[in-house]
Amino acid sequence: MTASRSDRVLRQVCQLFDFGRVGTMSDAQLLDRFVSRRDEVSDAAFEALVIRHGPMVLRVCRSVLHDWHDAEDAVQAVFLVLANRAGSIRRRESVASWLFGVAHRVSVHVKRGASRRRALDQLVASQILEEDSPTQNDFDREVLHKEINDLPERLRAPIVLCYLQGLTYYAAADRLGLSAAAIRGRLARARERLRRRLICRSVTIPAGLLAAGAVHQAEAAIPVTLIQSTVRIALGFTAGNTAAVLARGVLNSMLITRIKVATVLVCLGIGSSFWAWHAFAATDDKNPQVAGPNVVISPDDAPMAQASQPAVTFGLSGSVRLEGTGEPIAGATVEVMVGETSGPRPEIRTVRSGTDGRFIVDLPPGSARVWTPTAPVGYWMPDSGIEEFAVSKSDPFLRKDYLVRRGTVWDFRITCGDETKAIPGVVVASGEGAFFRSAVDDAANVRLTLPAEKGKVTASVWVEHLQIDRVPINLEWESGFTPAAIKSVTNLGGSPARYRLSDDHGKTATLSGIGRIRAEPRLDGKRLIVAVLLPAADTKAFGDLVGKIVDASGGPIARAQVALVWVEQRGGSAASSDDRHLVRTDAGGNFLIRSITRTRADGKPAEVKLVVTKDGFAGVETAPITFEPPSVDRPQVAETVTLSTGVSLTGTVVDPEGKPLSGVWVTPEGSYASRFRFTKTDDAGRFTVRDLPTGMVALNFRYGKLFARGRYMALRNVDPLTIKLRPMPDAANSKAQAEGPKAARPKPPAIGTPAPEWKTGEWSDGRARSLKDYRGKIVLLDFWGTWCSPCVKELPTLERLKQKYEPRGVVFLSIHTPDDGIEQIRHFLKFKKLTLVSGTDEDAGKQVNLREGVTANRYGVEGYPTLVMIDREGNVVFHNGIDSKEYIAAVRALGKELGLEESKMTETDYLRVLEAFFSRAIERVLNRP
Repeated sequence: MTASRSDRVLRQVCQLFDFGRVGTMSDAQLLDRFVSRRDEVSDAAFEALVIRHGPMVLRVCRSVLHDWHDAEDAVQAVFLVLANRAGSIRRRESVASWLFGVAHRVSVHVKRGASRRRALDQLVASQILEEDSPTQNDFDREVLHKEINDLPERLRAPIVLCYLQGLTYYAAADRLGLSAAAIRGRLARARERLRRRLICRSVTIPAGLLAAGAVHQAEAAIPVTLIQSTVRIALGFTAGNTAAVLARGVLNSMLITRIKVATVLVCLGIGSSFWAWHAFAATDDKNPQVAGPNVVISPDDAPMAQASQPAVTFGLSGSVRLEGTGEPIAGATVEVMVGETSGPRPEIRTVRSGTDGRFIVDLPPGSARVWTPTAPVGYWMPDSGIEEFAVSKSDPFLRKDYLVRRGTVWDFRITCGDETKAIPGVVVASGEGAFFRSAVDDAANVRLTLPAEKGKVTASVWVEHLQIDRVPINLEWESGFTPAAIKSVTNLGGSPARYRLSDDHGKTATLSGIGRIRAEPRLDGKRLIVAVLLPAADTKAFGDLVGKIVDASGGPIARAQVALVWVEQRGGSAASSDDRHLVRTDAGGNFLIRSITRTRADGKPAEVKLVVTKDGFAGVETAPITFEPPSVDRPQVAETVTLSTGVSLTGTVVDPEGKPLSGVWVTPEGSYASRFRFTKTDDAGRFTVRDLPTGMVALNFRYGKLFARGRYMALRNVDPLTIKLRPMPDAANSKAQAEGPKAARPKPPAIGTPAPEWKTGEWSDGRARSLKDYRGKIVLLDFWGTWCSPCVKELPTLERLKQKYEPRGVVFLSIHTPDDGIEQIRHFLKFKKLTLVSGTDEDAGKQVNLREGVTANRYGVEGYPTLVMIDREGNVVFHNGIDSKEYIAAVRALGKELGLEESKMTETDYLRVLEAFFSRAIERVLNRP
């Protein structure tokens, strides 16, 4: 009996609301629904399987049977077998493979019976449509399907998914739980095996037959009437029906011989089928391969994506499911960072998981970074941290699956002063091993999901336009506490007030604000709403900042970008995400930034910095500006910012084997102005970081779990760099090293004991040297690094001491940490106009601290800079790290002796004291008998 309209509507409702849109569900999910239930949901799942795989089954049956009616009976029999054996299918992720084998067996069974009716068929041959008449193409296709059916399952399944079902490599890989590279490899092996078998059988597949495309034929619409009758017969297993008789025959044979689970149509050409093979074959090689007599395999073509599923070349795919049950979770937000930008906001790709819990993020080739996804309201996800990964031609996809847990929803409502209208904001919270982020509904209610188990978090409320610092709120609750069923609220007093909440089950929770922020419980019926009351905004709450950007000659710079950075009360900083705080200068070099908050959350004046960039100029990050506009109508005037012409650094990044890498992140460090010059390597591994300030620049290179970091001289006309990446330190090993006892580190040599021999690489002057070469001379050894600001500031002092005491037999040598190359050190010393000679320490092989050197360990260096003096006999006579308190006290005493008050000493004064201190130390050693 035909399904009524109401039945169809009910089925569609079930599809949409009971278990999601069937079109997006996997084969395994549809099978589970069909096997585990016997209702409208089960029927809808089975119908979805018929719609999805019916075209492929019909095509296989038509290739063996040359009568349309027989093929229809065979199709119905195939799905009758599926209905009967659905619970016993082992590889549920690819029902297509299983159906292919059944379709081939059913068709062969029907063909045997048809031979007994040949005489009758000849009588009605004139009535057979020409297109149904068997041809050589049909015979060859039948042989092809027979050989396909004989392939091992691991080779059959990927080919049928890619070519017959029309899936991309990545979709097939996702269906089978493999990588795209594995799919390509199995396709290539299957094609080669088929080629050899078909050559032996002298089978030729005409070009015209396959040139139309196996995918297009497979996707030919199966008649609606056939779908309806197939579903109706399969679900009822009607006795006496031709299809039912065929199905029982196949089921009986399956009791004797297990049907191989496979399904496939390969794009293969032999002899005259060269062009068809050329159109569909795909390998990873760049040039066609001669595979045998009259057979050429073209490598460049891949399975065509269906129109509804555009191909994704590189990306991140996976699923979000409920822990314990595996239920798919829709609406989880997955964010992947693909790089910095030329402004304060990184480039991020964002997607949401579908009704089947799956997601796929289209990515450019190269490095990427993924955070723990944000679960939808009602769920939370244990923090999996940040994962660095890379996608490339050899490994184009990363699969990552996540599990969420059910949680309890807390509602927040943010208001300002006496306003009753809610303000959209963000609430984040961190607890033990998890990070929680809110969602905002249409009424501006902020909804935060927290664990149902006992817990305690500090939630931070942040409203960009009103506050600089995040507003903290303390929350603590018992297991099972239900914010939607509050029975009582008790004010515990305090400033700000603390509240105890009790629900209908006697479970309790407490909440309180911090500082000037009030967090009060409000009830909407029995539902708790945490009201966050921000200080009232008055007419003086905001102000404007104006300024001017000029070049070295004082001329105005038009179209320079000016970005605002908040200086937070704890000493950190954060680029503003308010679009009004990212502006460009006019033709006169002037800029205006509006609506800047005057005060921080603690009531103190706001502090900001400006980051100024312009193509062709080195970026500038200003010193902190205390924002105190003179009045509401008058903006604060910032000091004029001068930009200088920038320089570039170029180079090539290679992996540990020396192969160039595409998509490596190249991030200048040290300031926002530098970070805004982020770039990536091209396909040849080349990069150019433009518009850098002249001098030493820190660069960070990242490619998934490979990295490099160093400081390089940014000068005009310098040779390109070659950067070799190394693996990131193992997390467990790094933790063990970081937590290892300090006692394991070598102690500094005692005063009066022999100085250890140094172990270095090349020296900046190209000469090799050892400590024993300087027996009879006084040596002042400076442990330093270009990354160390005090070290760099101290170098001119050492240069003056060198010029003064070198003629008297004092040798000045420096040993740099092992993280910088000698060429960069040479450039640096030349740029600073220093005659000091420096070597590079030998790497101690520590994964945690890449600056740790062998010589520094021998001398017990704990901090930089460290100065060691060695006398004529090779003994240590001074080491400013042995007793740092005594050293500092001596320097302070000398400062007083020179008439300098410590509280008023400038950096220049301090360096003057150091120079005097070391001069006296050298004189004492020189004057020793």
